[in-house]
Amino acid sequence: MNKIIKITFLALLAIAPAIANANWNDPTVVLSQNRVKLNASLKVSYYNAPTGASVVVYNQSATAADAIITQAVTAGKGHATVTVPTSAGAHGYYVALATGSGNSTTLVSEPVLFVADAVGADFKMTTDKAIYSRNGSVSITFENAPACTNDKIVLYPTSYKLVPRTDAKYAAPTLSADVTTASGNVILKATTAGYYNIYYLLDGLHTTIFDYKTILVGTPATVKSDKTKFVPEENLTFTFSGLSKTGDDWIGIFAKDSSIATSTPAYKVSMKGRASGKLTVPAGTLPSGTYICAAFFNENRTPSSTSSRFIVGYDKESLQYSTDSVETYYTIQSASDNRFITGATSSAKLKNMTLGTDGTAQTAQWKLVTRPDGKVDIINRATKDYLLTTSVLSGNYNLTKSGATPDETYHGWGISKIEDDQYSIHGFEEDGVMRYLANANITSGSTPESLNLQKGTNFAWKLNAVETVVTSIKGHHAKGENVKVVNGKIVVSGNQDYTTWNASGLRVENNKELPSGVYLLKWKDGRSAKVNVR
Repeated sequence: MNKIIKITFLALLAIAPAIANANWNDPTVVLSQNRVKLNASLKVSYYNAPTGASVVVYNQSATAADAIITQAVTAGKGHATVTVPTSAGAHGYYVALATGSGNSTTLVSEPVLFVADAVGADFKMTTDKAIYSRNGSVSITFENAPACTNDKIVLYPTSYKLVPRTDAKYAAPTLSADVTTASGNVILKATTAGYYNIYYLLDGLHTTIFDYKTILVGTPATVKSDKTKFVPEENLTFTFSGLSKTGDDWIGIFAKDSSIATSTPAYKVSMKGRASGKLTVPAGTLPSGTYICAAFFNENRTPSSTSSRFIVGYDKESLQYSTDSVETYYTIQSASDNRFITGATSSAKLKNMTLGTDGTAQTAQWKLVTRPDGKVDIINRATKDYLLTTSVLSGNYNLTKSGATPDETYHGWGISKIEDDQYSIHGFEEDGVMRYLANANITSGSTPESLNLQKGTNFAWKLNAVETVVTSIKGHHAKGENVKVVNGKIVVSGNQDYTTWNASGLRVENNKELPSGVYLLKWKDGRSAKVNVR
């Protein structure tokens, strides 16, 4: 039979048999409600009943041959009213269309399950917490339970699929409690860490779930950052395992001084459907700082696992970002053809850019400025224009533009390291779509290419440091100092009253060839500049 059953039930979570591939042209019954008091009327609507059919009602633990109600109906569609007597007892009952009687009864529609009991009100089952320690008392409170004979509250690992007791795969519950009253409380204690489902089983059958809740016992989840320090251009990577997979689990990243239980996470991602694996947070998502990563179960705010602290910050592997006092300029060179992104000097609000061959021109030099949200502003040295996340359709391409005053649709760029000295550059455009800067986004072409974040592709860019300039000027130094790195040497023009220090805090000699690393220049008047020697 291919039947359809219109389910208007709210509390009944599982019925048997399954009703896939339904067909409204087959004989069908529809109930006005899925729970009713004993000795109260239940309206049954039926459709496509054959001649000689009856509406039958029988205990779900029995068969249609043992029907407690058999009511003849007219062919076609109509309504019937049935009443389960108090003497039949509180149970789950099936109602269906059938022909014949006694042992000759033949169902002609799919049976629909309802509950008849002494309460007939909305059922509620709650747990006092969502997460418990091992051997902790799991307190389960219920109200308006049908309290049918053999009703049980049972606890199973979430990986277990309920099957009838006669099934070869049947396993006894981890914990079980009988339900004999309409309202009450039961205590269960789970000794093994893991995720569990608590089921209210009608009539004690493992085929009818009246309600369920999911809990966590212990802390089986793990989450850890793959490194203790990430530079701003790196994607942040985390390894996690032991999540429930079925629950609304999530992973959040928090600043070290925030409250994991109450603070809004700096980054949050849903992990529903994933029990273990890798999590990648794009570069530029988090501002510089110290963070903790935590895994949470089922939208709960009590962490089921936390990582050790990790840092997002700068070191010798990082790009140099310009500040109010020090500016470092870069060329942005395509890794596929070695041309440089060059800004236009026109007066247009949105300006076209080109790919040029002269990296010494100031129009081909850009400074990087970090934003409070961890993203980056890319600003042209000659024009002071911003590289915008705004693009204009030209042929088959969205051509990226530059402009003097970004509007509210501009949210900065993310710069992610690909390999060696090559990076990808990406940003959210005004339509909310993240797009990557590509060689073809600068000059139009014929056919857009697929995203390929590999070394040497049109999506890979070399950021070459050209010059560092100290711009914070005091007293008579009207033009400031110009700082360059030439063949491993830090070369300073202007005020020479400075000292040089390495990243370990040790002073090194001025004007000498230095190993790769980050160095700090300190002037006697209190100014300083960070210089990256590569």
